[in-house]
Amino acid sequence: MIPRAPHSDQTLIASNQSAHPNHLGTGGSIDTIRKGLLISTLFVFGLAAAVLIPLKPWVKSSLLPVVQPDLTQAAALPADSKTPQIDVVLKGIANAKGVIRLAAFNKQQGFPTDANSAYRLMMLPAKKGELSVALNDVPMGKFAIVVYHDQNNNNKLDVNILGMPTEHYGVSNNARKRLSAPKFRDAVFSHNEAVTRIEIELR
Repeated sequence: MIPRAPHSDQTLIASNQSAHPNHLGTGGSIDTIRKGLLISTLFVFGLAAAVLIPLKPWVKSSLLPVVQPDLTQAAALPADSKTPQIDVVLKGIANAKGVIRLAAFNKQQGFPTDANSAYRLMMLPAKKGELSVALNDVPMGKFAIVVYHDQNNNNKLDVNILGMPTEHYGVSNNARKRLSAPKFRDAVFSHNEAVTRIEIELR
């Protein structure tokens, strides 16, 4: 008869686990790993949410979609006209592709993404460098203007996966936010003269 080994299989397994304290054979170790993975996953999702939440204003809706106003609105009034107007000088236009879309708001509601809330909408052929546009017959008051270069003429401000604009845009007072759409309070200006002139840099 062949003699039995002095240690059973169970004994050998136990011995191997004792010899290697980092062995992952126990249920407790597996539970610990699962908890660690869960915590790591929650941390990653929390971090992503912290980054994306400020971008929500750009992600929620495209900037001024499907706007095709009459280009004749952009014609300046005669020099002797008594009708108040806002002259806007746009700078930093990258090229002559597509169109320039502009919206003037006289209230905070809808700024800067809701075209239906805008007081005046305009669309002009793009021109590299600098472009001037006159908003005619605009009553005096508080206004904020947003403009963007719609290079592919798809009626919206294109954004990347994080919701950040990939086309150049600008607002009055050249107010900008790093991770979100500009606020009305930062872009508002007073239109209290016969002709109010402002400059907007597109970036």
